[in-house]
Amino acid sequence: CGIDVNIRNSYEQTAYEVVIKQKSGNDIKRLIKDFSEAIFVRAIQSYKDSHVGALNFVEGDSITVLDHNSTGQWRGFILQEDLTTRTGYFPCTYVQLNSTSENRVCLEKKEYTRNDL
Repeated sequence: CGIDVNIRNSYEQTAYEVVIKQKSGNDIKRLIKDFSEAIFVRAIQSYKDSHVGALNFVEGDSITVLDHNSTGQWRGFILQEDLTTRTGYFPCTYVQLNSTSENRVCLEKKEYTRNDL
């Protein structure tokens, strides 16, 4: 999804470093920081909730997780085919780490393995 903020340009700078040095707007800095810490997961079962702010999805959807906490309510988004996004909150028990993500992720001072999520 978008820019890989960890790739260095010909000046050996990451996208995050370029934005910080150029004193760009706070929105861009926050967006790049969010993506550099994002976790990529796949829905292992469908989730439907009628509450405002919920992220509904079907089994197999790819979700980019932007925030996660110890309560298990995560915030993420789904990039749709028309390049629009759906953003919202969902329980972490409905997803698992993508095979392309790291096998271990430290969340809120507790380590989860792929089997824990």
